[in-house]
Amino acid sequence: ALDAHRLTFLDTPGHEAFELSRGKTVASADAALVVVSVEHGAEVQTEEVLLHAARWKVPVVFALNKIDLPKAHVELTRAELRRQCQRLYEQGHVDVDWTNEAEAAVPISALLQQNLKELLTTLCRTVEAVPKIPSKLPDPPSLTPGGGIACKEVVR
Repeated sequence: ALDAHRLTFLDTPGHEAFELSRGKTVASADAALVVVSVEHGAEVQTEEVLLHAARWKVPVVFALNKIDLPKAHVELTRAELRRQCQRLYEQGHVDVDWTNEAEAAVPISALLQQNLKELLTTLCRTVEAVPKIPSKLPDPPSLTPGGGIACKEVVR
């Protein structure tokens, strides 16, 4: 199924100054790939992305990166991520409980290209599960007598 997909990745900087950029990116996505470093764990930016994903009803896939480091704490990071997702849900900040997605987070090493195929497969399965909105082009605008151009439909 991976060969049949064309994926576009929109990478946003992690710095807090780019929060608006992350929001716009999530709003335009079919899925959010949230990459969490096992070196630093789930940070404030992780929470921001989850808030945006909930707002725009975008499914989430988690990747735990830097598993190649000697002091990589994959299970500790996974547990921390689960707690962060659970807290956001229990406190009513999001209407989606992503603890299962956090548990299924794919451990990867971008540097050594470990588990990238597994991550892409998980991402493709997630995108396939998103209901597709039929693409219907709007009718061409028509001229109304005595006026300007009137559209029959507005496309967002």
